[in-house]
Amino acid sequence: MEKKTFSISDWFKNKLDKEKDSFQFLNDKLKMLKDEFKSHLDELKVDSNLVVPILNGLHGDSMAEKGHPALIKISFRYQSRDISIEKLKETFDFSKHNGKVIIMVHGLMNDESIWQSDPNDKVEWLGSALEKKQKANILYIRYNTGLHISENGRLLSNLLQKFIEAYQTEIKELCIISHSMGGLVSRSACYYAGIQSQNWISLLKKVFLIGVPNEGSYLARVAYMTQYFFRKIDPSENDSVAKFFDVRSNGIKDLSFAYLVDEDWQNVKDGNEKNIKATKILPLPNVDYYLIAGSVTEEKNKNRIFTFFGDGLVEKESALSELFNTNAMISGKVNMKLFPNENHLTLLESKEVSEFIKLGLEWAD
Repeated sequence: MEKKTFSISDWFKNKLDKEKDSFQFLNDKLKMLKDEFKSHLDELKVDSNLVVPILNGLHGDSMAEKGHPALIKISFRYQSRDISIEKLKETFDFSKHNGKVIIMVHGLMNDESIWQSDPNDKVEWLGSALEKKQKANILYIRYNTGLHISENGRLLSNLLQKFIEAYQTEIKELCIISHSMGGLVSRSACYYAGIQSQNWISLLKKVFLIGVPNEGSYLARVAYMTQYFFRKIDPSENDSVAKFFDVRSNGIKDLSFAYLVDEDWQNVKDGNEKNIKATKILPLPNVDYYLIAGSVTEEKNKNRIFTFFGDGLVEKESALSELFNTNAMISGKVNMKLFPNENHLTLLESKEVSEFIKLGLEWAD
């Protein structure tokens, strides 16, 4: 009798078949919740709180194709509402503070509220802390985090250019403070400003990147590699395991590998993201960069697992990327700071992080 050749694919498939019922149960539950959620989607409007940013982060690309009423379009925000560039003048005096303006850019599935404290908060979030200093006009951006990062990068660049053109005699200096995906969108905006010959970057002096996956996010990559692996084992469209891990918008997919330009995601075909190298977008000349990373363990703890996991979502090596080493700098400077025991979100409420940013802004008391 001929001995059967061992196949690792068959071995994994047999193992997984035993777990299929569990994954199918989870997938069915997910589908049921999704269908129930969809039945109420038409009731959601673009300014619905909390749910809309999450919905756009997960499905913002398909919502844009369908023109959904809860679709977020990039805009400045004031008091939880979009505000036009023209109407900003009614609220802000851009000639104050020597014409200094700070632009705050949130991360995945968030909106501008992630920066702001409310009366019930026991901690002071970063945006509110900076507003108290009254040393610059602070403007908040909201955008659809489900779109490709490069799409949002161009949209942000265009928005800032229109803003500068509207108040060109008053604005003297720009600073960007961004969190997570917002940092990638901001870096993409800087790239497209150069490509599109937009002059707002001539006013840009400082960029703060808080918990930004400059070289991609391992957590997002894990989800991608999991569904990729299961698709290879069972390429049928009915594979419940792969489907369970493959609920991802274009924005989340780009976040996995830090795709900042169109060419990166346009070169991806047939699920081969792992073979595409992200375009290296280097720091701008004459701009100071401040890279801020969290760590879920104390700095003195040398456990490699904790070092890898960084702030719980972005590993330290990605947040403090080698793309920003001194050899990459034409001019300007780079400041890197690791904050032990801070996770991805507490970086935005940390007094130590706030003081580091104020020091970078030259606002120290």
